Amino acid sequence: MIAINVDSAKNTILVKIAGAISAEQTTKAVIKLFEVAPKMKENFSVINDISGLLTISADQSETLNKVNQKLLNTYKINKIIRVVGKSRDVLIQLSVSDKRTGLKNVIYVPTMKEAIQLL
Repeated sequence: MIAINVDSAKNTILVKIAGAISAEQTTKAVIKLFEVAPKMKENFSVINDISGLLTISADQSETLNKVNQKLLNTYKINKIIRVVGKSRDVLIQLSVSDKRTGLKNVIYVPTMKEAIQLL
């Protein structure tokens, strides 16, 4: 499941990814993300809650990083915050992929509460 919501008061896009996700779900989410991003104020933040993600393939990880990089290159984004929960495997895989794709402005936190505090 991938859900995208906007918190206008906090100028933040919330992306929640849980369970096992398909390529089709990823494609639909990317389309929606690029529909809402232009409506945000400058210096918006993105919270990517992947704490409920069961597994992620290397290809899906690369896709998420490319989407984040395109967002950073296209819009003025304050930061991208990833809620990773307790999954070390997902954290390691994403951080390796982040370095490979040159993704910057990413902060990793274990809980949504900590993510909100960083806004």
